[in-house]
Amino acid sequence: MSMAIQEKLSKQPEVSNWYVSRLGRLLKVRMLLLAEGQPASVMIEYLDGSRYTISINTWNRLGLISYALGEQIKECLDV
Repeated sequence: MSMAIQEKLSKQPEVSNWYVSRLGRLLKVRMLLLAEGQPASVMIEYLDGSRYTISINTWNRLGLISYALGEQIKECLDV
């Protein structure tokens, strides 16, 4: 995996951005909750409207990629 892709995988969540899970589920970051100025929790929303608040540690373990990056990868692979 290229360094640019690895950087995108480990990037902190950005509000209003879309991400794709390893299972191919699309989700949007609705809110980033801070504690002492640092990200602590992330509110995510799936396409079906369900919302969940997860810790930043859980977010980091999900291995999500930004939806835009996923589209770029598909174009490069001509999938």
